Amino acid sequence: MISAINNSHINNKQEENIALFKYRQQLKELMKAKGNGTSVITLFISPKTALIFNRQSVLTALKSALHRLKLFTKTPSNGLAVFSGMINSDLINFKDGFDDGDSLVENDNNGNVSNQTLKKLCLVIEPPFHPIEHNLYYCDDRFHVDQLLNQLHDYECGKVFGFIIVNGQSCLFATLKGNHSKILHEFSVDLPKKHSKGGQSRERFARNREIARDAYLKEVAEKANHYFISQSQNCALVDGIILAGSADLKNELLTCQSDTLDYRLRNKVISTIDICYGGKMGLYQAIELCKDLLKDAKYVEEQQVINELFTALHKGNNRSVVGLDEVMYAVNHGWIDKLILCEAATNLKRVTLMNDKEIRYMTDEQLKEEMKYLNIVRIESVIDYLIENYHNIGVSTLELVSNATNEGQMFLNGFSGIGGILKFEVDVTSLLSQDKEACVNLSTEEGNQFEEEDEFM
Repeated sequence: MISAINNSHINNKQEENIALFKYRQQLKELMKAKGNGTSVITLFISPKTALIFNRQSVLTALKSALHRLKLFTKTPSNGLAVFSGMINSDLINFKDGFDDGDSLVENDNNGNVSNQTLKKLCLVIEPPFHPIEHNLYYCDDRFHVDQLLNQLHDYECGKVFGFIIVNGQSCLFATLKGNHSKILHEFSVDLPKKHSKGGQSRERFARNREIARDAYLKEVAEKANHYFISQSQNCALVDGIILAGSADLKNELLTCQSDTLDYRLRNKVISTIDICYGGKMGLYQAIELCKDLLKDAKYVEEQQVINELFTALHKGNNRSVVGLDEVMYAVNHGWIDKLILCEAATNLKRVTLMNDKEIRYMTDEQLKEEMKYLNIVRIESVIDYLIENYHNIGVSTLELVSNATNEGQMFLNGFSGIGGILKFEVDVTSLLSQDKEACVNLSTEEGNQFEEEDEFM
């Protein structure tokens, strides 16, 4: 099995969040895998390493992965991670990657047969967002994914923020991602200063000063558009913007009547702050003053998504729906416009009964209680099912949120971590209740009919 999430094919934030979720879940499942002795192999190949060298050096240990490595003519831009070994398949939730032809019944220390059956897993991953930093070859009873998890954490915590440091002497444009700042452009300016001289020419000097100031602000706005807006993708390249400076220019950049500063950047401004310096020193000071703000800013998007749902619920206009049964009823009828899922809602299951003829949605607790009474064909995660199929069932937008914010916790605990904004007003709860009542009546009628037939016979 080759798992590749190609970063070049991720076109928007929605697809990126879904790719991150899948990748994170994949690594978590690998962490659960357990093998026998040192038969489980972890191999990381950095993009700077020639693939042919690695094939030869690990030929003996990676026979089961060799034919998969041959599919690559060169090392991918982000490197490769290979996970191979005989592991207990009951511990992880992988649909693919196992070789059905190879299995091994594990013995305990006394040579007795245990209840564990080991299966061969061979998984080749192309890390989607960050290149592998260091080569690794490890034989153990488990897979080692720490490097990939750390890189994923750095990526998720490292949203890109834009900085505009502007005063009467210079302007600087920079980005900050995680702990790494990058200066994009810096230029100086010599604006006329206020003075009491001039006599009858004082008003003319003042007008010239205003003209020069407006021209400077226009140049700042145009350069901000150039560095922080992608013309090809027609979207902002930053998740938030901080305006900083020692004078009023930073405020005038937002309040000026001109629309030179793109509206997509205006909407991204999360703070304006006063600093004592310009240029690089001003950037460092602005970063220091915004530490707490930048730390919390990664949650702003999730808060906005959940608050949109809460606001719709508060209005009570039947344009929103929450809860597992209600949401899935609306999904199956094609009524959902924006579907909102909490990543922590892993207890929601889609249960297929009687050869695909009936689908039920349950929590793990409900499934545990009813499992012995049901003829179950397949059990799958509701989140996984919706992520894979939302495009095909009429959902326009899929939003994944965490439970790290207060709003996220309320969403998970109060509404099972699943909700949606509807395309139009629908009383989903009433329609679902009517359908359930109709099903109960139909079952009762069928039962009575069978009883009458038994009596007749």
